[in-house]
Amino acid sequence: YHAQTPQAFLYSIIRTAHDMVAAEDLDVTDGVSLVLAAGFRIKMTDGDFSNFKITSTSDYRTACLIANKILSGDTCP
Repeated sequence: YHAQTPQAFLYSIIRTAHDMVAAEDLDVTDGVSLVLAAGFRIKMTDGDFSNFKITSTSDYRTACLIANKILSGDTCP
């Protein structure tokens, strides 16, 4: 599985998770790991490869290729 953003949570769950994890000084990397560390369950939904986080030059190049295909009227791979 690949995590994607945005991640959505009920306010009461994400707030409680923040409070619980802060009290235990746990290291979490995103909202899902935060909520799981606090003992809550998550639900995964289908995503799309073209929705990805751009963190490197390679990611940027891939995003440009996808954007150019969309702008030219072609569909994404």
